[in-house]
Amino acid sequence: MRSDKYEVNVVKSIIASVVFFIIGIILIVSSIADTISLSKGITDFNEMKCEEFQNGRFVQGTLQFLDNGFAEEYMQEYGSSEKDVTSSYYLMQLLAHGDELKYITVCFSKDTDIETADKMVTEMEEYYESGTMPDNATTMEFTGKVSKLDKEIVQLLYDRLIESDFGLDKEECSKYVCDYCITPCEIDTKSPVVFGTILLLVGVIGFVISVLQFLRIKR
Repeated sequence: MRSDKYEVNVVKSIIASVVFFIIGIILIVSSIADTISLSKGITDFNEMKCEEFQNGRFVQGTLQFLDNGFAEEYMQEYGSSEKDVTSSYYLMQLLAHGDELKYITVCFSKDTDIETADKMVTEMEEYYESGTMPDNATTMEFTGKVSKLDKEIVQLLYDRLIESDFGLDKEECSKYVCDYCITPCEIDTKSPVVFGTILLLVGVIGFVISVLQFLRIKR
């Protein structure tokens, strides 16, 4: 009985070691990809057209206008009616397109960033009503990473555009959309490599020890 229980624990150790190994590899590969992306430079998103955005690219700049907030992600404890917002999605106009209206999505997760973004949306709404912007209009500087939009977020985006009379359906609204998302981030390619290497080594060592223990049990 004890042997069976010990065997189960050894198998669990093997599985945990494999998980550590895989996570370590993912962190290292991701960090290498970020390093390659950074070697291409960090571009000002206000000077970029839609076709210049690429998945994994790093961008930076001063966010000057936010036209709309259209989606939220949140956590909610079971049995509770309170929602803890974890991410908010907004539409940012791409200035490099000039008179051609084109939006890209910006996603904020920090409470202070969401608060600033909501303030910018309010100022833009007041501008549409009155035709004037505040003397000290709110702006936000940040560095971010570009990614493809999740399918569910894309659907919510088009729902909002249709509600706002940009078009009758997705096809009509698509000319206004650059289907990428900019997410603010801290650039750090060294820590993930170090942490990933540690996890990888722990996984390899743990796997070898666990397998040897397993073989010993089976003798």
